[in-house]
Amino acid sequence: MIMLGTIVNVTAIIIGSCIGACLKQKVSNNMQETLFTAMGMCALTVGICAAVNAHSNGGSLVLLIVNMAIGSVCGSMLKLHDRFIALTERFSHAKGLGEGLVSAILLFCIGTLSIVGPMQSALNNDNTMLYTNASLDFITSIALSASFGIGIALSAFTLFIFQGSIFTISYIISDTFADYILNNLTLTGGVLIIMSALSLLKLKSIKTTDFLMALFISPITSFIAQKINSFNPF
Repeated sequence: MIMLGTIVNVTAIIIGSCIGACLKQKVSNNMQETLFTAMGMCALTVGICAAVNAHSNGGSLVLLIVNMAIGSVCGSMLKLHDRFIALTERFSHAKGLGEGLVSAILLFCIGTLSIVGPMQSALNNDNTMLYTNASLDFITSIALSASFGIGIALSAFTLFIFQGSIFTISYIISDTFADYILNNLTLTGGVLIIMSALSLLKLKSIKTTDFLMALFISPITSFIAQKINSFNPF
């Protein structure tokens, strides 16, 4: 089955990034700072909503602590943030592109539409949520690239891998187990978005990339927790 919804979503981000990059030359430094603040507030709102909704739907705070603890240790040991920033600065002179990319990746990937959308596409051949997400990401990518430059388009590649993985996994696991993974993944992702928002708003300098490993660890801890809870020797 072709991941049509994801392809449309990725295309929307690339086109939006190109439009935003063209507008960047016409945006003053003061306007860029205003956009940073606007994107920071939006990210903060999205992160809080995602975390609260995920927890209310069954996301585990215990697993959140485990995910963040293990993820932060692994990320710090691997120096993911420093390596990522150095890599972006090597290929681009755009100010703050590394931070912008991290924010873009989190905003585009972590959210009900972006996570549930591929699941519905895989299980029900319904791309409605992904088309809706594409329209939202289109606007967001314009704003982000107007501030950080065309490099924001690179986040589209990450989105394709992220949604593609969810699409594939949805074929393999049951709906119930998928929901359990979804809630814990969204809860962890919501916290990461909040961290990114604090950096955008310049309230606290956080090496958000060092915590991204928590997203990869979340499905593993969810799987283990599910197996432990379902085990009943009696």
